[in-house]
Amino acid sequence: MKKRLQDAEALLALVEAGLKQVTGATPERRVPGMRNILVFGSLYTTLMEAIASKDPLFASWLDVQKPPDGVETLRRLMLRPPKTRRDYTSVQLASAGKAFGPRPAGARVFFSSDRLGGTGWEIEIPGGHVEKYYVALPDALPSGHSFDDTGTNVESLARRYVMHLREIMKHAKIAMR
Repeated sequence: MKKRLQDAEALLALVEAGLKQVTGATPERRVPGMRNILVFGSLYTTLMEAIASKDPLFASWLDVQKPPDGVETLRRLMLRPPKTRRDYTSVQLASAGKAFGPRPAGARVFFSSDRLGGTGWEIEIPGGHVEKYYVALPDALPSGHSFDDTGTNVESLARRYVMHLREIMKHAKIAMR
């Protein structure tokens, strides 16, 4: 159970890093940052549900917790399921990525020019799955990946969503005592 909580903390750290990208001064980092928040936030929530399955009190509390309005809509807009199981169009560079800061925890390989035209790290997450952690996307984004299409203040939504995930962690730690 403690291992799951440690895994959840690692995912929350990736979500927090995504929030820094969304709220930072570099506009081109906003889209990859929000994608990272949504992907790793979803994985975090799934892991918290697994933790809750072992604690009925925490489970009953978690059942009534809902993410802020707009998160699911943005998730559907930004995260399209891949058409194939593996994206073979990406160029994977084992030693690249130094210009984007230190390698994130769980990073296996740096990639460039995936199907979205993005660049970042492949992160191995609990359960053996791999997700992409984007550090930058090109100036021309594919349609459906723009903040303007949502009619939502995405920075505010990102802050509320991360606060929601932090609150879940706080209660999970209390339940684990």
